[in-house]
Amino acid sequence: MQLNNYLHSKVNYLLFFCFTLLIAVQTQAQRDFNKYTTLLAEGPIPEDFTITTEQKVKQDMLTRESKLTPTNKRIFVEGIHRSIDPILHSGSVIYGDEITAYVEKVANNLLKNDPTLRAKLRFYTIKSNAANALSTDQGIIFITTGLIAQLTSEAQLAYVLSHEIVHFTEKHVSESFALENANIRTSERIETLSAHAREYEFEADKLALKLYYDAGYADAEIVSTFDVLMYSYLPFDEVPITRDYFSSESFYIPDNLFSKESFEIKREEDYDDDRSSHPNIRKRKDAVIEAMDAYDDRGTVVSVQDTDAFLYIRTLARFESVRTDVLEGQYAQALYSVFLLEKEFPQSVYLQQIKAHAWLGVAQLKEADKLKETLPLTREYEGESAALYYFLGELSKEGTLALATRIIYDTRNRFPEDTVLAMIQDRLIRTLAKNEKFSWADYSDRNFHESAEARIAANNAVEAPAEVSPPVKQSKYDKIRNKKNPKSPESFDSTKFYRYGLADITADSVFREKFTTYRNAEKERKLQLEALASTETKKEKKEREKGTDYETIPPIDLSKVIVVEPISTCVNKKDKQLPVMEDHSKVMMQQALTEAAKIGGVEIVPVSQQTFKDNPETFNQRNLLYSLIEQTSNLPDNDFVPVDYDLLLEIEKATGTSDALYTTSDYYYASRVDATVVIIGIVCYPLIPLTLLVYLPIAVHLSHNLETSVLVMDITTGEVEAGIFREDHGKPKKSRYKKVYMPTMKHLSMAQ
Repeated sequence: MQLNNYLHSKVNYLLFFCFTLLIAVQTQAQRDFNKYTTLLAEGPIPEDFTITTEQKVKQDMLTRESKLTPTNKRIFVEGIHRSIDPILHSGSVIYGDEITAYVEKVANNLLKNDPTLRAKLRFYTIKSNAANALSTDQGIIFITTGLIAQLTSEAQLAYVLSHEIVHFTEKHVSESFALENANIRTSERIETLSAHAREYEFEADKLALKLYYDAGYADAEIVSTFDVLMYSYLPFDEVPITRDYFSSESFYIPDNLFSKESFEIKREEDYDDDRSSHPNIRKRKDAVIEAMDAYDDRGTVVSVQDTDAFLYIRTLARFESVRTDVLEGQYAQALYSVFLLEKEFPQSVYLQQIKAHAWLGVAQLKEADKLKETLPLTREYEGESAALYYFLGELSKEGTLALATRIIYDTRNRFPEDTVLAMIQDRLIRTLAKNEKFSWADYSDRNFHESAEARIAANNAVEAPAEVSPPVKQSKYDKIRNKKNPKSPESFDSTKFYRYGLADITADSVFREKFTTYRNAEKERKLQLEALASTETKKEKKEREKGTDYETIPPIDLSKVIVVEPISTCVNKKDKQLPVMEDHSKVMMQQALTEAAKIGGVEIVPVSQQTFKDNPETFNQRNLLYSLIEQTSNLPDNDFVPVDYDLLLEIEKATGTSDALYTTSDYYYASRVDATVVIIGIVCYPLIPLTLLVYLPIAVHLSHNLETSVLVMDITTGEVEAGIFREDHGKPKKSRYKKVYMPTMKHLSMAQ
């Protein structure tokens, strides 16, 4: 008996040791959220990314069985690939990463009894704050980081995946296409399409139950999944953000900048869905609850995997969300998300970097009168985050600049060795220097509380009896000077609270010296521009402003450059952005750049789809380089610090250069037939035929626009070293892909 007890205790000890070791290994494998870097694709690159769109179309035309006519089959096949491939190559999609691996484990559990179906599906993660999941006809299922960030359990993810798998097995995308083409000329096309789209959503909701229950997941999590979808437009948590979060001993903020009212969450489950392709949440919930009654053997499990594993994956998604907000110029949203995450990760340098990025962006957008464009409309304020939007809207330009300076300065001092924070502070100083109205003379050397106390003391001195403290007689002009001098107690003005928020910064000689350097450089730049404007002709000025005069571009010394895969888009008359550059066109452009580089003696490092097979690492490089150009495009003055600085340094090390060459082309149609033509036609009635025959064809032809940009950027600093912009007008040659079917979100999406 004693021997059995001894062995039993040893076995238990061994099991405990193994379990502890396993947990330790898992913990070591997890990311350090204090020094976070964005998720990258891992492992062998799937063919979805390496095979060109044209090759996919040819292959599908030979192998796909379809009830469609040959013509419609080609339109459909071309359409699904030409709509999904731009997503795959957008720079936001990753594979083999920790989030995708977790999603695949959940999918494996759902399809453990159907290995054939599992083999047909591929799962990828999209770095997007839109809470969504997409299922495609090719067997690709996308899950956004925005959706993962909003979920509360593994079971909810399992139901979302079950829903998307049903969309694939029931061929809802191809059915939508067949219906759309069958009714393209009928007056009831919109109503019919909408009804059938709803039918597919109901069907996917109901059929998903079998997969979900067979995998053992719990009843209650199904209904709560619809709550996630309904409120996913709000941040991933609801926590009040108050004045105390921003106000400090150094920088006082008055109460009146924060709304006294709370902001109601207005969305209701039973909203009007007459114009929506999706049924409302109430109808979907009711239908699913009714369908549940058909199942006797229901699951009870919330997490098949370890609960901590889900929470870790969700945290990854939430850290990705703040990065995405900075890339997209949604700085207010980034600040609220950082506020939420700081509670759990108060020592995270990464979160402080994001906060500094966001405040720099807020200051620059406020200066350019563009901050409101990134905020919800006042009537759309909802939930706890609206208090922050209200505050940023109420804060003046000068107040915003001062608060951004305060926060970035304090954050920099908190982490003095951090390179990114040092660079962000440097960009902020340049922003201050470019503002002609900014002057250190306007700022007090005392903080708000000290200035208020000095004012009270001064008033008391004036009111004191003469024998105790005789008043000092001042002239009118002395009084005016004192009121204008921020160091004088008499000048204290509580409405300009921000002028008392930089007291210690005004005394920082290093900060002030750098400011002076940038202010002098800005003055010199303006003098050079004035000198140039005084000597150039009108034609030269026009060409310089358009960026089409190649001779005025300053030469740069390039010995080696990264050539990024060209970016090309087409915005049609309905403002839908479509891909326009074919695979062979990209190859031709790469070849042209290669030849030009040879002539100029420049070594190039191509980073494009053509290089993936030989070097899969270029896939991550291209994603990061695409993200950089996105971050650039959302700032008014391109004066920023790359959000992926550390990873871009690795690209510089791997390629031997920090210079990257980007080429972009954007086609859009903007009608040039305006009211002037109509007025001329009415006034000059006999000239109407001439107007129709001569002017209108020319106007229609010139309504087609192609904008082409070429720029060289230092990827580690974000500085644009050279750039060319060209705008051409004229109708391009017709493309045989003009009738390509482009599946919309109503065909692909589960979320609202």
